[in-house]
Amino acid sequence: MDNDNSSTPPARHPSETGVSKKRFSSTPRSPISSDVFSAPPKDIFMPTIDIFIAHPVLLETVLTTTYPGLPDHEDVFARLLRARRCLPDALTKLLELEFIKNAKNPHVLLREDDAARRLISAMLKTEQSMHIFCTQFKATLEPEKKVPGTPQKRLSFLKNSEPTTPELSEGNKLILQLRNCISYFSRLPDENFPPELIMVLRLIKAKVIEHKIDPADCSKILGAIFFLRLICPALVGQNILLSKALQFVSNQSTPEDNHNNQIFLSVRAKMEELHQPTAGLLNRMADIPAKEETFMTSLEQTAETFYRHVICEIKTTDEAALLALAQLKERLDHAPETEEAPTAECAEQGTKAIARVSKRLSGFTK
Repeated sequence: MDNDNSSTPPARHPSETGVSKKRFSSTPRSPISSDVFSAPPKDIFMPTIDIFIAHPVLLETVLTTTYPGLPDHEDVFARLLRARRCLPDALTKLLELEFIKNAKNPHVLLREDDAARRLISAMLKTEQSMHIFCTQFKATLEPEKKVPGTPQKRLSFLKNSEPTTPELSEGNKLILQLRNCISYFSRLPDENFPPELIMVLRLIKAKVIEHKIDPADCSKILGAIFFLRLICPALVGQNILLSKALQFVSNQSTPEDNHNNQIFLSVRAKMEELHQPTAGLLNRMADIPAKEETFMTSLEQTAETFYRHVICEIKTTDEAALLALAQLKERLDHAPETEEAPTAECAEQGTKAIARVSKRLSGFTK
């Protein structure tokens, strides 16, 4: 027979069937992802970090205690607070405790081994942006390699912009390096400073104003973080003399008469001239507008390790904190250690399902 009446008629466009166009659109559809067949892993241990914001006494406890099961717990804690987006709140609470304790002695603020300084130090050490910032700074300390016909774009700390003469004393060389250092940071655009560093300096200056501390002491407190915690350690391996000189300038002080380094004693007056520019730099940094916090993915496995080695071992006499810890342990002690990954059989079933759905949809897009 020429015609087979049992054959399947060709698929018709939805407009020819009388079916509503809203239900079957000819607009190309996005491909179906296999992710729809497996639920995303749930954060079980990340929310445990919130207990430290609800009970600030635990913040101080965890940062001033040693935990053998997790030797680098301060660094891990800083990363978890950052990922949980509660680092500014945690640091604000710790700074409040620090300023309440030492507001009458501003010269010791953020210089003792307290919880606030430990958290800031951990931040400076773990944040990638800090590492890049210090690497770029240290690169300026290396001698420049001159290429004929190429302008020198980098600022050298090891030589003056003018040719160094043999008569230039060691003290004057040091002053030139100090001036170049302050100039380097003063000329940096606002966006070149790490946002985490700016956040820390802004929070510290806000506390200085809130507790009505002498504005003249503000730059010294800021310098205790920027220079003493970040820049000076980066210089130790390359230029110890400059590192020590920056400490004097940052503290707005000069070497005493009995100082054992004659180079410092020979340029005390010139070092004092740099106090005001340094204070201006530090205050300007603390006034840079805060940037929007960048997104960080969950650190669920790290949070679980922190919970089992630190949170479960916290010792405190605060009754409210003890009750919150007990409730937390009751809820999580039997939590699964890892999320089960989809089996190969489940993945195969998902692939077949996608193929069936795609085949059925293809008839409506012809």
